[in-house]
Amino acid sequence: MRKKKVLVAMSGGVDSSAAAALLVQQGYDCDGAMLKLAPNEDSRCCSADDAEDARQAATRLGMRFYVFNETDRFRRCVMDRFTAEYAAGRTPNPCIDCNRELKFGALLDRALTLGYDYIATGHYARVAYDAESGRYRLLRGGLCGHGPLRPGGAGRGHRPLAAEKGLGRG
Repeated sequence: MRKKKVLVAMSGGVDSSAAAALLVQQGYDCDGAMLKLAPNEDSRCCSADDAEDARQAATRLGMRFYVFNETDRFRRCVMDRFTAEYAAGRTPNPCIDCNRELKFGALLDRALTLGYDYIATGHYARVAYDAESGRYRLLRGGLCGHGPLRPGGAGRGHRPLAAEKGLGRG
């Protein structure tokens, strides 16, 4: 039986590197990836230095590392929308569009195209196992008494976010 393949979104930071290390330790076949969102290398988000940090972490874990160029999709789905909404007198939240369209849209599209079984991030989420469907479900709302999330660590009942193949794809 082959190992399940996981594409780990890596930012170069501690949380995504720790998520990758935990998955490798648990026996998954992992590779790392970063999305290039800005056309220049001096961007505050996903800079060349961040990519190098993520690449080094992936290499130490025996993983391949990819940088996927999503600058056009970022401009079209996040920046152009933000500009249009702002010009219309509304206050959009570009992070929501970026998460939906890129961090979970584009990354999931790439993972499925390349034959990965899962994607994973260093983000934490409230999840619960649904025995009827045999899948984990993301939960909405507050922490429900599980305690606050701490930087670099999950509160009780929280675990690194991993999406199953086809999540959000009908």
